[in-house]
Amino acid sequence: MSHIANLCLASVLLSVSDDIRVREVNLLPRLTMTSSPKALQSLSPSSGLLTLPSEVLSHCFLFLCAHDILSCKNSCRRFFHLVKGDFRLQVILELTICHASLESCKLDWTSSEQLNRLQQRERAWSTLPVQHASAFSLVGVHSPLIMTGGGVITFMMSGSLDADEDMRLPTVLESCILPSPWTGIEGIQRKRLVLRSVPLERVVSYATDPSQDLLIIVAYTGEEYGNHAIFGLDSNDFALLVLSLSGDTKHAKAAHRTIPAGHLQLGRFDVGMGAWRHSQYAVLIRGALVATYSRGQSTLSSRGLHVLNWQTGATHSITVFGGNVNDATFVSDHDILVFLPRRGVFVVVFICDERLAKKECLHVIARFYLPIVKGSATYADPVLWGRQVIGDGVAVATARVIDSRERGMTLDAFDIVIRLPDLLKAAHGRWRKSRNTPKEFLWASWGSFYSHIFNRGIIDTLTLSISGYRLACSTPVFTTEGGLHASTCVYVLDFNPKTTARALENGEDSIFTGESRTRVGNSLMGEVPPIVGHTRSAIVTGSYPRTIVGSPDDEGIRSHLPYRITTRTYETLFETVVLDEDHITAMSVVLKNDGTQDVTGNVYSM
Repeated sequence: MSHIANLCLASVLLSVSDDIRVREVNLLPRLTMTSSPKALQSLSPSSGLLTLPSEVLSHCFLFLCAHDILSCKNSCRRFFHLVKGDFRLQVILELTICHASLESCKLDWTSSEQLNRLQQRERAWSTLPVQHASAFSLVGVHSPLIMTGGGVITFMMSGSLDADEDMRLPTVLESCILPSPWTGIEGIQRKRLVLRSVPLERVVSYATDPSQDLLIIVAYTGEEYGNHAIFGLDSNDFALLVLSLSGDTKHAKAAHRTIPAGHLQLGRFDVGMGAWRHSQYAVLIRGALVATYSRGQSTLSSRGLHVLNWQTGATHSITVFGGNVNDATFVSDHDILVFLPRRGVFVVVFICDERLAKKECLHVIARFYLPIVKGSATYADPVLWGRQVIGDGVAVATARVIDSRERGMTLDAFDIVIRLPDLLKAAHGRWRKSRNTPKEFLWASWGSFYSHIFNRGIIDTLTLSISGYRLACSTPVFTTEGGLHASTCVYVLDFNPKTTARALENGEDSIFTGESRTRVGNSLMGEVPPIVGHTRSAIVTGSYPRTIVGSPDDEGIRSHLPYRITTRTYETLFETVVLDEDHITAMSVVLKNDGTQDVTGNVYSM
């Protein structure tokens, strides 16, 4: 430790009560030695250091880096038991690690331009009149809306009947390009792609990537059965189509327009229920890779995770999850995060060869477990299981705990936000050190440091409400007269550590450090929202504590991942808020009898 740190530590020790001051000051040389695990291990049982009050030790933590604190906790048995036996010391330790990680972010501003841009957009958002919006209306939507980034929303619908053709309704893929006032584009632009080679009733699922001019469709290519459900089909009756968004043609970089999809093992295909069908089979795009899987409660029989290189046509599958893959998402160019809610575990799959030319190119490198539950409690599929886990800077998943003896009665449900760079760093670091053996991470070793738990639904829709490190949700604001819904409050939560560190440095936001589950778990949701048109920001650094008593958990839950929350109230009625880079889209959806949807909403530019 430096001389400055010693002086600071001395001043801390001199500030405590007189009855312990002399004893601690005499221990100052010994405290100087505790900046490494070996120093702590060398302490004798009679050492006075580990008998110091938690207040004094907590101040000492401030002069150690987060890595050293964790190393000491993991390697020194006495230190571990000291922390484990003192609940208050656990909280202080976690907040200290959090503080240290935030401080370390100030040393390297590699993304300063991006931070400045986000700051400018947020400032513009807070000053832009709430009436300044671009309205839109989508009629007859047959598929879920897909937000692919870059301010583009895509969806499928049925086209008009053309008498000159074979009297079959074509598929129309419509793209809505959101406005960007800062570049001079004020209104919403629309593009339509007519797909005559792919009837809408044969589309199982699809995904788009406008940045690559890419459209991937999983389609049924077998025998025509009319408008009835098809059972017991051959899995070879399905294919992946690699098309261009500019026309109903093969993508210029693709080796094949049609790639047989027998490896997907699709055993049943329902001609009807188009929007439902799209939600049951997922297609993900990341660069040259496409990942596909069947949802856990789907009637489709596919098991495992299937990865395709759309440029070469090479495919690989991995089926070591002990059941269907319920949810998955790309979390880097070569990593996929798989969520198995019934097992209460997140699995990291590493793709070691992008071309998929090697015999073994998909590897499970780590498993991150949710808190252990006790007795007859067990994890189950979330009630809103149609919402997929989505990842970018953060991933969000919904977990549910039920009582297996009480007809599946729900005991607990929560949303968990995971900061992905930290998770991947731990996964790859341990995998390399263990010579390519998958590492098992129990909750105590990762949950408190890489995640934050919310005892409420933290976003409106998992498929649309996440952008980078930010996520958005909305809540109605009721008037005092009759309780009518008069306005909507939008919350944007930012988990980027650099954004939080900069906000702390600027000192413009309020800081909440409370340990109350209501305060932290609901993230100021219970606070009175700002009046219409006004914006409020705050930083939450408090942890989420939950003890074993009164909960189904077999271990205490703590998660202290800091974040910044910004709220703004709109005098508009809407059900869902969508966040995409510089846009907040407020939408209301009406499901019609024919299975299609009508969507109306406003786009607010940030």
